Amino acid sequence: MKKFMTSLPFRLSCLIITVILICAILSSPLSLSLTYTPANSLENRDILANPYCGFYRINGYTLTDDANSSIINSASVAADTGNHRRLVQLQINLRNFKDSALTSTALKQLDDILAAWAQTDKHFILRFLYDWDGNAEETEPENLDIITKHMEQTASVYNKYADRIYILQGLYIGNYGEMHHSSYQSTGEIIRLTQTLFGITNPSIFLAVRTPAYWRTITGFREPSDVSTDTNSRSLASRISLFNDGLLASESDAGTYAELDRETELSFQNRLCQYVPNGGEVIIANSYNDLSNAVHDLRTMHISYLNEAYDLDVLNKWKNTMYSENDLFYGLSGYDYIAAHLGYRYVLRSTELKFNDSYEKTATYSLSVENTGFSNCYYPFELSITIMNKATRERITLINEKNSTFFRCGTTNTISFPLNMRDFEPGDYNIYFLTSDPTSKEAIQYANNMTLTSDGYYVGSFTIE
Repeated sequence: MKKFMTSLPFRLSCLIITVILICAILSSPLSLSLTYTPANSLENRDILANPYCGFYRINGYTLTDDANSSIINSASVAADTGNHRRLVQLQINLRNFKDSALTSTALKQLDDILAAWAQTDKHFILRFLYDWDGNAEETEPENLDIITKHMEQTASVYNKYADRIYILQGLYIGNYGEMHHSSYQSTGEIIRLTQTLFGITNPSIFLAVRTPAYWRTITGFREPSDVSTDTNSRSLASRISLFNDGLLASESDAGTYAELDRETELSFQNRLCQYVPNGGEVIIANSYNDLSNAVHDLRTMHISYLNEAYDLDVLNKWKNTMYSENDLFYGLSGYDYIAAHLGYRYVLRSTELKFNDSYEKTATYSLSVENTGFSNCYYPFELSITIMNKATRERITLINEKNSTFFRCGTTNTISFPLNMRDFEPGDYNIYFLTSDPTSKEAIQYANNMTLTSDGYYVGSFTIE
């Protein structure tokens, strides 16, 4: 039988190929076995104690030139903590100085007020005014220069507390500081007062005016469309928000919509208040504030905050009306439903660890979050996950490039984190998700049956083998 012999070049070629294959195998990643288990994240009906939204209480103070005056009751302030209310409205009456600049004593009183409240867990809705009795034209200064001087003086104090001030309401004028029945309501005067405040107030603080018509007058815009691309600039248009102390009072909201009809103005607010806050107080029990109408309009206007003490006729009507929609909140009082939805309300809907090929390095961890609240949050919250090795307790924290401002009300959004699985040793790991306010370092509560830890909410675990 004839023997077939392979040539030397052929054998060398086979050897080279074999070596190449061995090297490729040795240099390739080993296969990973990855198992992910999501945590139970059922939605709940809780009223969350989150910053920048919810019901608020009014506290009023009148500045004087009496150095012996006890203007602030620290015990009373301290007692107003540990509840769902994370907002307080501080009304500062300047009527004692209608004819002069504020004295150093008065400015110290203002500082004492803000310092005392800064020790609580509240953020401030701040309003300066000259009238609590509906007589602003009698109590306001007779010279606009005095008002602008008061603005400059008070700003030198309140800017020190910019991290606690959410909104500065009004322009110091009008009955109750609401910008109506004032001696200073011409277009030129309104613009001058606004420009003064804008130039001296810390850019992080929103300014608020009483009506959509005032917003249009001040900004020069007929529509809010330009604001959406301008929210990070802290320009005038991106900082002017709304407050309405005639909410749901009538077709015109007690004269709030004097320029255009209700439907048009609600549509205007629906667009504008995606980017700036809106709130106030409800008044006069009538069909417009019947529960179903109220929920619809508060959601349309993107209401973030409401006075908890006025109008009690309306608030009690909500307390005595059952929410009857066929959803999780069925059977709750209308008041509690509204309380739970003022501002933003984040619900974790699902999580996923996607790892398609066991030989790959990168996986993707994704969370779906729905904002079921009436509005958005207008400050950027930081989004992060922490991965903890259950055996060693070692942690890795990853921060998403996005922030919570893209959690628009009525939408579900996905946050994704790339993970290099080759960075993790075989073992068991827990994943925690945290949404936090970078200014206050506060963790934001979600409407889920999950426990909030120092690392965030436990949202799942995975095992690497």
